[in-house]
Amino acid sequence: MQRANRSFCLRGGRLLLMSQDYSGQTLMWEVTQRTLNGSQFYTYSICNVEEREQDNWLRTTFIQRRPSVSQVFVELQFIVRDCNSFDGASLTCKETFNLYSSDADADVGTTFRKGQFKKVATVAPDEITKKNDMRINTETKVVQSLSQKGFYLAFQDIGACIALLSVRVYYKACPATRKSLASFPETVAGGLNQQLKKVTGKCVDNAYSEDLPHIYCTADGEWVVPVGQCQCVAGFEEVEDTCQAQFIFALITWGYKTYLYDEYLSWVLLPYLRGILPSANTGSPRQWEECQALLQHVLA
Repeated sequence: MQRANRSFCLRGGRLLLMSQDYSGQTLMWEVTQRTLNGSQFYTYSICNVEEREQDNWLRTTFIQRRPSVSQVFVELQFIVRDCNSFDGASLTCKETFNLYSSDADADVGTTFRKGQFKKVATVAPDEITKKNDMRINTETKVVQSLSQKGFYLAFQDIGACIALLSVRVYYKACPATRKSLASFPETVAGGLNQQLKKVTGKCVDNAYSEDLPHIYCTADGEWVVPVGQCQCVAGFEEVEDTCQAQFIFALITWGYKTYLYDEYLSWVLLPYLRGILPSANTGSPRQWEECQALLQHVLA
């Protein structure tokens, strides 16, 4: 099944901007350079495991929301140190951190009010790093019920030793497609209260339908349950979800555009029809009705 994930473009390529400490300590999130598999990269990290009641925040820049997007996925890559690797700090050390979000109608710059954020999830590692045995975790959380022009994400440290390697924010969509001789636009997948979205298609060129076909877009970004079918108009046939002109119709169209219609009909078209359609010589009403329908379609 085809599906599409669309990532948000972040201004200047930067996601994380501001660190704030509410615990009364001076140590906050900081940018750290690390080496992994021979490559150097930068992370946001904090490791204040010996102090109680830590409350250190890291907030993103303003992320603009596409109007039809009501939920986004947040993919985190991170490292958490084993609390047992710190002598005497096991009672205060934590091995989790929290993800928060806040809807906003405008970019508030560096203004940061903790009370405007609501908790999305507690982030816990599947594997913890012990001494030099580095373990990278990947977790995806869902932020739902977005409704304003944009939003912020924030990460709260409560006393862990963490390195945040990457943050990817994206939404799911059903990609633009063609089915049943109808085209369907890219459609943002539904959120918490809409598991299926009904999408009406548009018949491709030279096709028609009394009742336009429709299809459903799932919350995972997949098309399912197509209903209805467009039909090619007279003189056209279905070729790979398109309607292509049949040879005889193409000949009619070319002749009509090239010659005076009466001369073309008398000297080219009718002799050709009598040569390829036996019923043309016998005057079969059905065959002549089909030919007349083709000509009327050209003249329309």
